[in-house]
Amino acid sequence: MAAKKVKNTITEEVKEKEVKVSVNKMDAFYEATKLKDKATISIETLSEPIEVEVKTRLTTVQEKITLVNTISNEVFRDGFYVPAMKEFAFRYHIIEYFTDIRLPENADKCNELLYGTDLYNFVRFEIDPVLYSEIHNAVDEKIEFEKQRMLKASSLDGLIEDIRGIVAKIDENFDFNSLKDMLPMLGKMGNMNEKELVKAYFESKNTKSKTKSKKKISEVKTESDNIS
Repeated sequence: MAAKKVKNTITEEVKEKEVKVSVNKMDAFYEATKLKDKATISIETLSEPIEVEVKTRLTTVQEKITLVNTISNEVFRDGFYVPAMKEFAFRYHIIEYFTDIRLPENADKCNELLYGTDLYNFVRFEIDPVLYSEIHNAVDEKIEFEKQRMLKASSLDGLIEDIRGIVAKIDENFDFNSLKDMLPMLGKMGNMNEKELVKAYFESKNTKSKTKSKKKISEVKTESDNIS
């Protein structure tokens, strides 16, 4: 009973503390201590300085998600991974999202601006370092995830083509109309010898024939057994 009473007392104390720190108080705390949203940097040129406004942080989760997706999508072109685009895309969209600079549409001019000047570094060091690191890591993880997904899809496509090739040699009239048609064979591809492969083919063919004809089970067995 004593232990139960202590537990209840602790729970009541926690509830009491939660009530003391209200949402309004936390809002006041945020307003008093929040980090700055923007900064202005001055970039020297041959004629006159350029004032650039830089967002030091992103204020919504959706902004971060959109930025990460935008950068990572740039490195995949026509179904292929293009590593050379990764750093370029990262720099380009960091400037685009965090500043009021309008970048050139010409790729070569943009490349010179991002790599041939200190513009990117000027902007980068104004961005909250924790946020910058999170974005960089998230982009790397998203790219790796997409690469693995493409690899799996490619492996599956290759397996399907291999199966199609094998089946074509067995029977030119055989056709896989759906992935479901391949399932009887996929489970047996691992350690299959020539006889087993032919037998599996007929098993698959006979499975479909059950719905297309009234062929007797005994006839199916006879046909299959003759192959083995």
